[in-house]
Amino acid sequence: MADLRFFAHFPFSAEARAWVREQKRQLDATALAAGEERLRKAFKSGELPVEAVSLDSEHGQQVSSYAASRLILAAWGNQWAARRMAVAESKRAHEYLKTQEDKRANYAQKLADSLGLPFKPAPLDAAQGDEKNEAVYLLPFWHYLRFAPRDVHYKLVNMKLEKGQVRVSDHQRLRILEEAVRKRLEEPIPPLKEAPAEVRGIISRLEVLLPRENLA
Repeated sequence: MADLRFFAHFPFSAEARAWVREQKRQLDATALAAGEERLRKAFKSGELPVEAVSLDSEHGQQVSSYAASRLILAAWGNQWAARRMAVAESKRAHEYLKTQEDKRANYAQKLADSLGLPFKPAPLDAAQGDEKNEAVYLLPFWHYLRFAPRDVHYKLVNMKLEKGQVRVSDHQRLRILEEAVRKRLEEPIPPLKEAPAEVRGIISRLEVLLPRENLA
C-alpha cells in the first residue's frame, strides 16, 4: 500500500516519483497554482513550512504541488531559482524527519535507502564517547565525504572512524540526509522545450521575486 505521507514529506524520492507516474496525475490549474505558491514561499524566505495534514487527498496535493514546481523550474531554466528551491526543499525534509510521526515511521531510514545512503545501526559504546546513549549509525567514509556538511564539526579528522565506517549520531545522520537531498535537487533539471502559456505566465510573476543579478 502506498505511503502517501512519506510521498508528501519527501516528494523528490524515487518512490514518490514512481507513484506519480503510476497514478498519471495531471498537473492542472490547481496543481500549477500550488506549485507557484510553493516556489514563491521558497524564494521569499528560503524555507518551506512543515504542514500538518492527514488526509490522503491532502498528501496527494502536496506531491502534485512539488511536481508542478519542478515543471515550472524545468520550463524556466533559472539556476538561482533551482538552487534556492533545492535548499528550501532539503530544509523542509530535515524538519519533517525531526517530527515524532516521522521518527515513529522510521522515515529517516526509508529516505536514506531511497537516496542510496547505507546507514546501519552501530552498537552504543561508552568508550567511544557516544553522548546521552542516543542512537549511533555507521556510514562508509566515501559516502560521508560526499554528503557531510561543510562544517568544522563534520570534518573527517573530527569524526570517529572504524574499519572504513564513520560513526554518526542521529542528529548528524539527519543533517547528512539534508545535504544529500539538496545535492540531488541541485542536479540539472531536463529542460522543458515548449512551456504552456500558463507556465510562462507563472514564470513572469515569479521573476519579480528574484535578485536582479539572477534573472537570467
